[in-house]
Amino acid sequence: MHYDLKSAGVDQVLRALSAGGSVEEIPTSFYSGGYTYTHVLTTKSGTQYRVSKQVMRAVPPSTK
Repeated sequence: MHYDLKSAGVDQVLRALSAGGSVEEIPTSFYSGGYTYTHVLTTKSGTQYRVSKQVMRAVPPSTK
């Protein structure tokens, strides 16, 4: 499940997206460690990270 994934920050998300990764919204958001997680980042190599709502606010719409 998405709970087991490591968290990604803004810089990591932006680098992964520019390198060919993708971000997808998860069907059910969850709260953990003071943050609400709403998306999953998948890097070009296939590694996945959970992404908080706060981080997604900082990602420009053109890169999503």
